[in-house]
Amino acid sequence: MNLIPFEKTPFKIEIFPALTQSKNGFRVNFRLSGEFEKIQPPLSKSATWPLKRKNELWKSTCFEFFLRPIDNSKSTFYFEFNLSPFGEWSVYEFTNLREGMKDSSIFKCEQFSTQHISPKRWELQADFTPNLNNFLPLQLGFASIIEWKLQKQDQKFSYFSLSHTESKPNFHIFESWIEHIK
Repeated sequence: MNLIPFEKTPFKIEIFPALTQSKNGFRVNFRLSGEFEKIQPPLSKSATWPLKRKNELWKSTCFEFFLRPIDNSKSTFYFEFNLSPFGEWSVYEFTNLREGMKDSSIFKCEQFSTQHISPKRWELQADFTPNLNNFLPLQLGFASIIEWKLQKQDQKFSYFSLSHTESKPNFHIFESWIEHIK
């Protein structure tokens, strides 16, 4: 599965997200292939990062995923996870669509690394606890904000998601979260 750009980007980039569960937690990966040299700030080299929680990561290049517990009550409660290319992370809880946002203490990032696999491939990997068993079944969404620059004055953003269901980018729309974890 790869993320779809909201609008055509002026350079080639593909983003492949994945989430896998383990006994004690889960791992999220974002693998990029394409022309990284235009991404701002430049993607980090291979590293295991000291863990640093930080807000407002979406103001620059950011990799996001969303988890929404699905139950019979039709709850609109969900989590938003943000990851920067430099080891920074955050997790928020929402009581409704873009409402009731607060820092979440339920999930903790345990390890964060980035790796240049080849000149045209880069990967971010983050491990979180606890495992997701108490939240199943879940609806899962992936998204990315890529800040880029072609010339000195030309700084823009591209928005990627599993699908786009509105006239402007909106990652918080449940209908665009097409993955489920049971």
